[in-house]
Amino acid sequence: VKLSSGITDHILKLLYMTLSFFIFIGYTGKLYENIVKKERKGEYLLFLGFSGFWLFLLILAAVLPSVTSSFDTVRLYQTSLLTLSVFAILGIKKITSLLKILIT
Repeated sequence: VKLSSGITDHILKLLYMTLSFFIFIGYTGKLYENIVKKERKGEYLLFLGFSGFWLFLLILAAVLPSVTSSFDTVRLYQTSLLTLSVFAILGIKKITSLLKILIT
């Protein structure tokens, strides 16, 4: 039984939260480009839909913990990062470009 969480647990939670933030920014940015700007490509829409499923599953696992009763939350997060990591990189690029605009 683990009574107290160490500093590494807090660092991991912080990293998970920042990575989730970048994934959300990257996914909504690409979704905006595909819906509003109508820059649609067939293969990319399939990938966007598949990634949307994993993002929905992560949100559902956070809201309803009974969904992950047989599938650990950390394992679900690591599995979903196979498709969502692309959006984390896009989110980091979008945030850095916004910061460059604000600085100059």
